[in-house]
Amino acid sequence: MNKDSFGICITSAMLKKNERTTFTHVRAYQAGDSGLDLRVLLAIPQITGKELLNTIQHSRELIWRATYQCTREYE
Repeated sequence: MNKDSFGICITSAMLKKNERTTFTHVRAYQAGDSGLDLRVLLAIPQITGKELLNTIQHSRELIWRATYQCTREYE
């Protein structure tokens, strides 16, 4: 998983491989006119990869980041 100064970079491709992973402190940012300013539009305390994939498909223009991820190893 790629990370930057805002956290784990969330993409559809990454989420498809991590549907059972739980992500915490997820944020959706909107870029400002200058491209340098980011504004938090949505914050989610905890969400699965599958749920997050459904969420981001309806908001492609946003930049998604998460602070932590926990992979589910057992059923």
